Amino acid sequence: MMMKALIRKQFGEYFSSYYVDRKTGKPCSKGRVTAKFIGFAVLCLFLCAMFSLQALGLGQILDPETTEALQAAGMAAADFDPGRLYFTLMGILSILMGTFGSVFNTYAGMYLAKDNDILLSMPIPPRRILASRLIGVYGLALLYSAMIWLPSCVVYCILSPAVTPAAVILQALLLFIIPFFVSVLTCVMGWIVALVSGKLKNKSFITVLISLVCFGLYYFICFKFGDFMQTLISNGAAVDAGLNRWVRFLCWMGEGATGSFLSFLIFTGITAVLCIITFLVLSRSFFHIALHTAPAGNSGKAVKKASAQISAGAKSPRKALYMRELQRFTSSPTYMLNCGLGLVMLPVISVVLLINANSFMPAITMLAQTSPLLENALVPAVLLLVGFMAAINCISTPSVSLEGKSLWILRSLPVTGKQVLQAKLMLHVSLGALPVCVSVLLVGIAAGCTPLQCVLMVIFGFLFTVYTGLFGLILGVQRPDFNWTNETYPIKQSSNVLLALLAGWGANLLLPGLCWAAGLIMDPTLSLGLTTALEALVCFLLLRIMNTKSAARFDRL
Repeated sequence: MMMKALIRKQFGEYFSSYYVDRKTGKPCSKGRVTAKFIGFAVLCLFLCAMFSLQALGLGQILDPETTEALQAAGMAAADFDPGRLYFTLMGILSILMGTFGSVFNTYAGMYLAKDNDILLSMPIPPRRILASRLIGVYGLALLYSAMIWLPSCVVYCILSPAVTPAAVILQALLLFIIPFFVSVLTCVMGWIVALVSGKLKNKSFITVLISLVCFGLYYFICFKFGDFMQTLISNGAAVDAGLNRWVRFLCWMGEGATGSFLSFLIFTGITAVLCIITFLVLSRSFFHIALHTAPAGNSGKAVKKASAQISAGAKSPRKALYMRELQRFTSSPTYMLNCGLGLVMLPVISVVLLINANSFMPAITMLAQTSPLLENALVPAVLLLVGFMAAINCISTPSVSLEGKSLWILRSLPVTGKQVLQAKLMLHVSLGALPVCVSVLLVGIAAGCTPLQCVLMVIFGFLFTVYTGLFGLILGVQRPDFNWTNETYPIKQSSNVLLALLAGWGANLLLPGLCWAAGLIMDPTLSLGLTTALEALVCFLLLRIMNTKSAARFDRL
């Protein structure tokens, strides 16, 4: 009964957002819970369909004609098994999906769980606590890895002429065995993350960095997947030989999925041994790491940091408010990833465009020569591209709602609402202006704009950052929401963020559109200057509204 309760509690934590409203902290109605699970099921089906297309692309190697052509050309040995290669590669993707999909949940659910102190203080053996956590890890690994493994098996049964009942049975068994191996990798990585994070002062930047790396790898694989498939199919035998040489363990998994019972037993046996070793090692280190990575375990460090801040010199109200906003932004991975993603994407895209300018500029020049309407569209196109990415930065929009129940702290300080809003705006502009200005300059250089046009576009980019910050901040003061239990709600689920994003994109369409239309009847540089002046006027009006009406409203909150 104890183990059952622990397992039920563990899975309840994973799906707590489906039963509890993050905004109010109250239980959701049965209809809303059902709708959430239906939406989750639809998302899983969509991912399965997406991976089915990838499996269909790789499934071309199962065609007997492809194998015969490779063997006739001397590129494949007589023992080349396309089914083994197919399942080995799809199995690797399944393992990677399961590992990266659950590694952070493993770290947060095992070592950083809020109830570790409570459970360890109760008469519950630590191994049972660890076992319940591991069962939760296995459940997540099964969910993520099955999204790739199941479509792979279905595609194999459709395309392969060598399907046998034994192969189908072993594929079904591997569906539940592969997550055990994924759990081993996840636990090892989560253990490393727990050890490293216990020695780091600011874990948020590490979380953001790892997330950005994962995003980058994902999009790189998506863009290069077609080329990878063509290369793989034409060099399938060489890839198969390399996999057999370096990752023979995973090739046993692929052979087992094609119907080899011996290979299936070897893969299952090694996986079982790894699981036992992992459990024994974690059972020795779980108690120590769980206590030293828990939030309560860092109380000593928090006291030291607080004492260091008290001993520091006094700051002006403006600087103190700015540092307060900056600390909130940098201490929340959710805030940084969702409201500041454009800060990273803008420079990356700009550098890529600058490097590849010689490849796309001739095509753009030829396109501009085909119609008089496109002749002066180069500068507006640059502004449109950079502005689209700059509008993603919504740092100021949720900043008011994020005050939450701590709003009384600001009200008790000798500062005005105008000073608080100016600090929030300064954070948005100081973080967002430099990437936007640098990006518009690089893209302008890549597009061959004149020096004067580049200067005006830099000013335009700076003013656009000010515009998005002002509009989002005014909207946040006008429609604040302090009744939330999780910061994810005002950052990701609030309508304010969506409205600010749409307003940024709308202005990004309107202003470059006016610049392009004015360029049809006057000099393009002059039209750019007039558009920049119009943007400065809009920013001035919004700034006046923020300093008067919005500041007065903030004082009344």
